[in-house]
Amino acid sequence: GGSGPADEGEPLVNAHRRDSAVIGGVIAVVIFILLCVTAIAIRIYQQRKLRKENESKVSKKEEC
Repeated sequence: GGSGPADEGEPLVNAHRRDSAVIGGVIAVVIFILLCVTAIAIRIYQQRKLRKENESKVSKKEEC
């Protein structure tokens, strides 16, 4: 998409600054979401691992 006429210098620069700020915000949000998803995935993986270990212990001891 085009952002305003190219004849005027300052508005284009301001638009560029706003665009870069928006892009920076979007990137920050995306990185934050990725970190959250990664943390959740690691949690789930660890819980599954613990459950498997607990199940093997439970089957040996036959406790709840």
